[in-house]
Amino acid sequence: MTTKTSLHKCGSWVATYADTVKRNRSVFIFGIVLMMAAPLGAVLDITNERNGGLLSFLTVLTVIVPMALSVLIPIIVFRYLHSKKAIDTYHSLPVKRTTLFLGKFFAGLTIALVPALLGYGLTFAIGMLKNAGPSLNAYQGFSYEICTFSPRILPSAITVYVFVIFVLVACGTLWEALMYGMAMTFSIAGVCYSIPSLVEQLYGFGGGSGLSEWLISFTPFYFLFSDIRDYRSVFSIVITVVLIMISLFLYQNRKSENTGLSFSFRFMFHIVSIFISVCLIFILYSLNNELISALILGFLAYFIMSVIANRGFKKLLPVLFRTAGIIAFSAGFIIAFEATGGFGYEMRLPDPGNIESVYLRPIDVGDYGSYTDYSQNNYYYPLSYAKTVSRRIFSKGENTLKGYTSTENIKMVHQLHKNILQEKDKDVFDRPVTVNIEYRLKNGNIIQRNYWNISKKDFAQLIAINRTEEYLMLKYPFLKDGYHYDTKAKVYHVNALAAESATDVFEAWTIAADEVAQALKKDILSRPAGFEIAPTSEYIGQILLSEKGISDSQFNEKQKNLTNAVLVKIYERDRNVLTLLENRGFLSILRRTKAEYNGDIYLYSAQDNAGASDYNYRVSGADGYLYEKDDQVHYKITDADDRAFLLKHLQPVYYSEVDCDVVVMVDSSYHSFLIPNIDQSKIEEMLSRAEIVSGYQY
Repeated sequence: MTTKTSLHKCGSWVATYADTVKRNRSVFIFGIVLMMAAPLGAVLDITNERNGGLLSFLTVLTVIVPMALSVLIPIIVFRYLHSKKAIDTYHSLPVKRTTLFLGKFFAGLTIALVPALLGYGLTFAIGMLKNAGPSLNAYQGFSYEICTFSPRILPSAITVYVFVIFVLVACGTLWEALMYGMAMTFSIAGVCYSIPSLVEQLYGFGGGSGLSEWLISFTPFYFLFSDIRDYRSVFSIVITVVLIMISLFLYQNRKSENTGLSFSFRFMFHIVSIFISVCLIFILYSLNNELISALILGFLAYFIMSVIANRGFKKLLPVLFRTAGIIAFSAGFIIAFEATGGFGYEMRLPDPGNIESVYLRPIDVGDYGSYTDYSQNNYYYPLSYAKTVSRRIFSKGENTLKGYTSTENIKMVHQLHKNILQEKDKDVFDRPVTVNIEYRLKNGNIIQRNYWNISKKDFAQLIAINRTEEYLMLKYPFLKDGYHYDTKAKVYHVNALAAESATDVFEAWTIAADEVAQALKKDILSRPAGFEIAPTSEYIGQILLSEKGISDSQFNEKQKNLTNAVLVKIYERDRNVLTLLENRGFLSILRRTKAEYNGDIYLYSAQDNAGASDYNYRVSGADGYLYEKDDQVHYKITDADDRAFLLKHLQPVYYSEVDCDVVVMVDSSYHSFLIPNIDQSKIEEMLSRAEIVSGYQY
C-alpha cells in the first residue's frame, strides 16, 4: 500500500486519476487494440471488395467495444466497493471521498472512451486520404457509416457508464449489482414499450403515438435509438448529470459496514424493487392483456427480491403489505386507464381556434402490421385494400404534402373527428377506409390520431372535404396565381390504366410544361364541384408534370415527392388542354393506351355483388382487391364491342352514393375501375355474352 498511499498524499483527484489509469493500463491497451482493429482491418482487406462480411463485422465491433467497456470498466475501477477489506483500506486513505470518487470516475471514463475516440479518429483520417488503394470508395463507405453512428455511440457509452456506477454504488455486493442492474435495464426498456402499448389500445392512438421515443428520451439509452440533434437528447443529458450527482451523494454517505448487504441504503432497495415489480406487471400485461397473471408474477418478483435482500424469510408482514400496495396500485391504474379512455384523453379534441393546419392521410399498411379480419359475411378483408380506398379519397400520396389551413376545412375535419369518436363503439365490419388526422397547433404542438373502419357517415364527410376549393389547390399547385414551371420542367405521358402501386411513365413530350399547366388550370377551375371524386365526363388518360426529369419507367411515390411531380387525369370535357395536345400532335398518343389495351377484362355487376362491402363498389382503384364469395363465378368480357364500351365508360377515380358495377383489368398488373351510371339491362347483356370462369383469376 506504500505506492497507493504516496499517490494520495496530495489529496488531489488528479493523483487518484493517474493511479487508477496506471493500475488498469492493461485493460486500457486492450481496448485501444480492439478499436484499432476496425480501421486497420478494413485497410488490409480493402483491396479485396469481395469480403463485405469483414466490413460488416468491423462496423459491429466499433459499436460493441465502447458499449462493453462502458459496462466493464466501472466494475473493475469500483470493485473495491463490494469488499469490506478493500473499502476499509480505501476510506482510510488521507483523501476525501469526493476526491476519490471523481478521480476514479474520470479515470474509468478515460479508459472506456479513449479507445473509441482513437479508433474513430483513425477511421476518419484514413477515409480522408485521396489514395487509399483501389477500393477507396468501399473504405469511405465504411468510414461514413461509422461517422454517422459514432456521435450516438459515444454519448450512449457515457450514459451507460454513469448508470453502471450508480448501480454499483447503490448495491452492497457485486452479484446483486449485476442482478439489479440487468433487471432495471430490462424494466426501463420494457416500460418504454409497454406503456405505449397500453396507450395505443385507446381509440385513435394505434400505430403512431410516438410515446416510446418520448419515454426512452428520459433513459440512459436514448442516443442508441435517436438522432443526437433531436431536442429530446437534452433530457437524456440531464438524466445523466442527475445520476452522477446522486451517485456522488450516495458514495459520500455510504457506510462501509453496509458492504455485503443487498443495498447500501435500505430506501434504495424499496425504490428499485418496487420500480422493477411495477414495470414487470405493465410489461406482462401489455404482452397478453392478462391482468391476473401479470399481478401474480409481479407479486412473486417483489417477494423474491425481498427474500434475497433480507437474507431469508424475515420481516414477511411488511413485505406482504408492500406487495399488496404494488398490486393495488398497478391493477387500479390499468383498470381505471382503460375504463376512462386514458383518463379522458382518448376523447380530447383541440380547439379549432388553436389549429394552424390539419393534414388528412391514409394510414400505411405497415402501421398495423399484418392485420387481417373476417366480417360476418365471411369475405376476406385485406388492410392493403383499405389503404387503397383511402388513397383515392385523399388524392394519391401524402395529400400533396401540405395541410388544410382554411377555416372551413379545419372546422370540417374537426367535426369529422368528433363524429368518429362518437361512433367508436359501433360495429366496424366492412368499413375499409382509414384516416390519419394530424393537427398542427399554433403553439407548435402536433396532435396525431389514426382511425380505421370508419362509418358511412364519416366516409361521406371525407368526400365532402375533397369537394372544397382548397383541396384542388393542394392537389394541383399550378392552380395558384403566379405559379409557373421553368424550362427544366417536363411533361410525361403516363399509362392511363396503370395500377395505383406503380405509375408507368411512357415517354417525355416535347412541349413546355408551363403551357400545358396553364391550359389545365382553365379546365380544372371550370370543372363542376365534386368532379375530382365523381367525374361526369369520359376519362381519356393521364399526364405527369414534373419540375425535374425522370429516368425510371416506374415512377413511385418517393420519386414523385422528390421531383414535385403532379399526376393529372384528363377528361373529354377538358377542351383547353385537349386542343393544345391535338395541335401539337400528342392527343392521339394520349388516347392510345385505352384504344390499344388487349389485356383481360372482368366485369362484376353491383346487383350480383350487393352487400359484399360498404365501399368496395363505391370507390374506384382497389388494385384488384375484391371481396369474393365462395364458389363465385367471374365474367370475362371477350366481345370487342363490349370491351370498347367498358373502356369508354370506366372511371379510375370515382365515389358513388350507391353500389356500382366493377371492371377489373388484368394485364402485366391488375386494377379495378367503377362503371357508374350504366343501365343495368346493358350490364346484363354484356354478362350474357361473357366467358364464365370459376375460381379466383387474378
